[in-house]
Amino acid sequence: MVADIINDEVGYDKENNYYKQTWRVFLDNEQLLKEVQDAASDNLKVLKRIYNVENYYETVLLPKMFSFPKQYLDKVKQQKIQQKALEKKIKAQIKLT
Repeated sequence: MVADIINDEVGYDKENNYYKQTWRVFLDNEQLLKEVQDAASDNLKVLKRIYNVENYYETVLLPKMFSFPKQYLDKVKQQKIQQKALEKKIKAQIKLT
């Protein structure tokens, strides 16, 4: 009588090995937790890199720019000139081939 009630209401299956299924679900859960921890660790590394870039920008580049604006602007102009020269050189090499 009790077995009939359990089978009807709960859906207990005597053929099913619930002990094995519990451990299988436990191991799957452990694997998922490891993946989440790995993703969180990667996220933390990226956040630290972003912080380092922002910190460098705020503590090194901005003070230099404001202290020596002419030098900074001259350097930017030089970089643009070098970039244009490099592009011309690449275009000339492409034409030769």
